[in-house]
Amino acid sequence: MKTRVTLTALLLALASSHARAQDDPEILFSSPFSWDAAWIGTAILGMGLGPHTTLIPQDGQDLLDQLRAQEWDLVIIRWRFAFGRGFEADLADELEVHVQRGGKLMFSMAKIEQNPLLWDTLGIAGTENLKLPFPQIRVPFGGPLTPELRHPAFSSTFGMNLRDETFGPDYGDRLTPAPGAFPIALFEDDRAPAVIVSRAGRVIVAGQEWDNWGASSIDAAEDHIRWLLSCPADLDGDGEATVFDFLEFQNLFDASDPRADVFFDGRLDLFDFLEFFNQFEHACR
Repeated sequence: MKTRVTLTALLLALASSHARAQDDPEILFSSPFSWDAAWIGTAILGMGLGPHTTLIPQDGQDLLDQLRAQEWDLVIIRWRFAFGRGFEADLADELEVHVQRGGKLMFSMAKIEQNPLLWDTLGIAGTENLKLPFPQIRVPFGGPLTPELRHPAFSSTFGMNLRDETFGPDYGDRLTPAPGAFPIALFEDDRAPAVIVSRAGRVIVAGQEWDNWGASSIDAAEDHIRWLLSCPADLDGDGEATVFDFLEFQNLFDASDPRADVFFDGRLDLFDFLEFFNQFEHACR
């Protein structure tokens, strides 16, 4: 039986109006080494977001200071090495505050298994280290509704083609999504999650080391950033999430339209309603 929008949900929607992310977003980008920042940095510049981006290339304390100094629309963290234990706890607290108030987060760290205090905020339940030889990264992975399903945060390329295996010694992780999180790209060999989305579309975590997958990483980074700066619940494109977007989602769902598969698992069910409602409540600033 089709899931229906409840009266309570509609009343909440009527009482709420959420603006789209700013045209001039404030972005914080933390990456300690220039060679670590290359692919994501190229994406930022290519999208014309350089003037809106504050780069923190030094150390973790600078990152904490900036997180505490102001509210950011998007925080991008791309570190190869794990954070120290004391710093990890402080960063976990600051990132949770950032996401709770509606900020977006794009995160990548090869040694994320060593920083479990961050997992709840990132939507991770566990990790497994990548080992040589590497698989390719591929989308779509589909399902019974849409065999060629692609999430907008990973849609401009079919996948990420492996360039080489020279960057190490830790090459990233296969990710296990926590409840409410879902993969948007898979490693080709065993279909383990390579990239996941969580927190009602506000957080994207990449398990792969960007360097080894070469220039295709730029397209993926642009997709991630574009999605995170968007308002996915604004289905009618008027710049706000209103009751009309909620009604549009219900119409798409009742028509078995693939666009209603906002949980991106290839089927339409209660999880799509829950995901859309979460996006409506939280993903638009």
